[in-house]
Amino acid sequence: MACCSNSRQYIFNMEPLSEADSRRLFFGRIFGSEDSCPRQLQDISLEILKKCGGLPLAINSIASLLASEAIKKERWAHVRDSLSSIRGTNRTIEEMRQILNLSYSDLPHHLKTCLLYLGMYPEDHLIQTVDLALQWAGEGFVGKWEGQSAEKVARSYLNELINRNLIQPVRFGNNGSIVTVCKVHDMMLDLILLKCAEENFVAVINNARAIMELQHKARRMSLCLEGTAKNDDTLLSRKACLSQVRSVAIFRTSQWIQILPLFKVLRVLVLDFYVYPSVEKRNIDLTGLCKLYQLRYIKIEGCKKCELPRQIRQLQYLETFDIDNGRSIPLDIVHLPRLLHLRIPNNARLPEGISNLRSLRSLNLFDLMNNSIDNIKCLGELTNLM
Repeated sequence: MACCSNSRQYIFNMEPLSEADSRRLFFGRIFGSEDSCPRQLQDISLEILKKCGGLPLAINSIASLLASEAIKKERWAHVRDSLSSIRGTNRTIEEMRQILNLSYSDLPHHLKTCLLYLGMYPEDHLIQTVDLALQWAGEGFVGKWEGQSAEKVARSYLNELINRNLIQPVRFGNNGSIVTVCKVHDMMLDLILLKCAEENFVAVINNARAIMELQHKARRMSLCLEGTAKNDDTLLSRKACLSQVRSVAIFRTSQWIQILPLFKVLRVLVLDFYVYPSVEKRNIDLTGLCKLYQLRYIKIEGCKKCELPRQIRQLQYLETFDIDNGRSIPLDIVHLPRLLHLRIPNNARLPEGISNLRSLRSLNLFDLMNNSIDNIKCLGELTNLM
């Protein structure tokens, strides 16, 4: 890693942590301090720490793994032996993967699934944790447990991944007690994408070659390819069985919108146009959404000229409808019995009959001055609002 200005003479090369700082980070993460480390673990700890080469990501990853386990010498010896092939002080990409893979392999199956889903997002993308939890729920990765909602269970999964240092917290709310925005370290994302390719979990289309190499039955797709050729969408529909895809995330371009109706069993749809300013200059036809009958989750960001379907009452399974721009929303949205979360542009009117959405848990935003008094009064009938 390096930080520099336009002149090479000012390049600052990042150095690994010193031995003292490495020990402070490692033991502080597990025991609170080095003095609290049991005597029988001290020698093994130093052997493990040496394998990390002074890299904070490696140290945090291994320390978080060990902190989540019972303090047993046999377990620590197993971690040390798993890193036995790592030599020297300069960590290669392959060696970093080996270190991070230990943390991944230690996860229970449900957390592996949730972590791999992060392969849907581009490198350095800031992810709203509430969105991630709802997407996991929409995919069916989490369910209700002992009276808790799927969103609460998903939040507990997220906290576990953060505690294991596999997801990085970026912003906090509620006086610092809740992570609101997170991201994935680029080295961790590298491992996630490698696993996604091995298990055919997410197909990432970020260059023209990726379309040609696409496996036939992709389950999830992340489309973040700018400046694509005119026939790329046709080629994609030929190379992959789109009727099998359960999640689609589209970033930076609107070209792929026209093939959305081909995703017959789609549950989760994320459209993020914020990093592609020219999208604002043209209309984007999203009327085909009304044909995606299995949708549970829709999020549309950064599109001021989106043309939505006039009717979406066919989407009877829809649980989240989130759009941050535009002038109106489908008026028959009030006939969706499973809708839990509704976000509309603040200049859009609340649909007449909003009181029909008795299952609704969250609602934002709306302008009091742009809505009828009767409609505002109807909000009092939404007794499940949180």
